[in-house]
Amino acid sequence: MKKRVLAFMLTTLLVLGMIPVTSQAGSLPSKYDLRKKGYVTSVKSQGNYGLCWAFAACAAMESNALVQGLGRYDLSEVHLAYFALNGVKNPLPGLENDNTTFQGDEPWYNYGAYSGLATTFLMNGYGPVKESLAPLSMLPKSPSEELAYGHNVLSLVSTKEIPATDQTAMKRAILENGGIVCGTNLAFEKKNFYNKKTNALYVNSKKIIDHDVVIVGWNDNYSRKNFGKIKPSRNGAWLCKNCWGKDWGNKGYFWLSYEDVPSSYDTCFSYIVKKANHNEEIYQYDGGYGRYGYDDTIGIANVYTTQKAEVITDISAYLKASSGTLSVYKNSFGNPNSGFLLYTEDFQLETNGYHSFRLSEPLSFEKGETFSIVFTFNAPCFAYIDYDDVGSWYIDSDITAHKGESYILPVGEAWYTDNTFNCRIKAYTSQ
Repeated sequence: MKKRVLAFMLTTLLVLGMIPVTSQAGSLPSKYDLRKKGYVTSVKSQGNYGLCWAFAACAAMESNALVQGLGRYDLSEVHLAYFALNGVKNPLPGLENDNTTFQGDEPWYNYGAYSGLATTFLMNGYGPVKESLAPLSMLPKSPSEELAYGHNVLSLVSTKEIPATDQTAMKRAILENGGIVCGTNLAFEKKNFYNKKTNALYVNSKKIIDHDVVIVGWNDNYSRKNFGKIKPSRNGAWLCKNCWGKDWGNKGYFWLSYEDVPSSYDTCFSYIVKKANHNEEIYQYDGGYGRYGYDDTIGIANVYTTQKAEVITDISAYLKASSGTLSVYKNSFGNPNSGFLLYTEDFQLETNGYHSFRLSEPLSFEKGETFSIVFTFNAPCFAYIDYDDVGSWYIDSDITAHKGESYILPVGEAWYTDNTFNCRIKAYTSQ
């Protein structure tokens, strides 16, 4: 068996090494502003709380809803942050006994996080909900447990995780999906790095990423002279939406140099949502936040047993950028691909993230039938799993897995399953 590896550590090593990432430029405008398209909601204020990551995630989802024509939403950052950090005490089916416990010395709302935690929580079927159900003004009180699920107005469908070194891919994501989340260093009070007159930020050295914002546009010709005492070597900047209210910056916005060093180490998140369907149910096992995985894997799979007669319409999985085949089998036994093949399609994924697959034909099952969802890859890649992550952060993630639920297929080995991990593969039903 291959050794488990902590996924975000691998990602950090790759980014810190500044491995160049490129994508084809195509026909991209030299400047773009989502505000002029009406694809950005109003600027909010996080107050004195450490919730910039939740504000950025909600702003990105609100923007994507506008791009898709789904309507204008004001989403609750408090709901997202509280349940992502503290867990859901009565989780949805399939996630029973997967526990997230907050271990901080200060109140939960004083702690930061990032979009990786937010997207994992949202993909499990929790939120987002309206701001009115859990407003910022309710702090220091916490949302009621009954708000954990069943009240969402949108559902997260998929994500794109884009290295901030790939500026072409970032621009494409903004054009297609709206604002994207990106982190940078909180250097707005340092004249060397920030020009308060032009609201332009450029940090020229590696510093900790400690603040999430939403990129809502760009200008390739934004003058390098507009930045602080230390200037970038070339023109060009991202238009960013902050969460410090409309009285900060340029009505809540600022410019971030293309050459900003801290943000170049980050991974940007693009969110794709849909209107919530409260009749939809999810078959899933991955209720923890751990982003571990296995190197040199050529297959992953989950096996489910239907709780009643079901019609499966969609499948999602957390996958690396890769190509391969998605297959669904009925009544598999032993190995997940040993049953009757019901469905197959090839895929080509350009980014890491949660990827959604709408089945060309819905699949019907009777109560008590098993079905397996199998992803095989054309080349060995890193396979993400959900795994215990206890004591390494200010939240603990303790999962419960069972042998025969999830499988991985390492290169040169047989399908493997045990009671320590689950794959992040989900099936969605239509009522």
